[in-house]
Amino acid sequence: MMPAIETIAQIISNDPRFSILSDALDNLGILNFLNQSYPRTLFVPTDDALIAQLGQRLVDCLTLAVRGPLNNLLLFNLAEGVEYTSSLSHRTYLYTMLLSYTNVYAFPNGTILLGTNKVQITQPNIPASNGVIHIVNGLAIPPSFNFGKCQQLVPTAPPPTPAKPIPSTMASSPTSGSG
Repeated sequence: MMPAIETIAQIISNDPRFSILSDALDNLGILNFLNQSYPRTLFVPTDDALIAQLGQRLVDCLTLAVRGPLNNLLLFNLAEGVEYTSSLSHRTYLYTMLLSYTNVYAFPNGTILLGTNKVQITQPNIPASNGVIHIVNGLAIPPSFNFGKCQQLVPTAPPPTPAKPIPSTMASSPTSGSG
């Protein structure tokens, strides 16, 4: 494999699939940080994955109105050092740039999930001159995360599907033999 010549920031900025987060990273000053030579690992969803996860209204609110929560979300999806999937597959947690840990769930089939909301790495190991990028199917969200002024736009999980009742003939216990 040839060494990467673009930084994480350049790769994200030059790929139209990441325009929402590229703009957000730039507005928060994190994009300049990702141009530095310090090794980093970025977990980044495409625009489509981000909107599918959070909804267009919440994405708009976060990118236009609320700097603190968005900054924290992005830092929770960024780690110091270079973490290829070969090393992530042996971890149970990862220390993030938000100065907190996120869970790492590695499966024998190579699937790797991150965070308590278990986002999946869908395209791993994109090399950069200053680290590595993993495309994920959404942002890993810290537990009990507060979206600030955008909290009312957070999609709620659909209600669980109710369990089917057990037919009465199956629910009763068998009786013992006659006496």
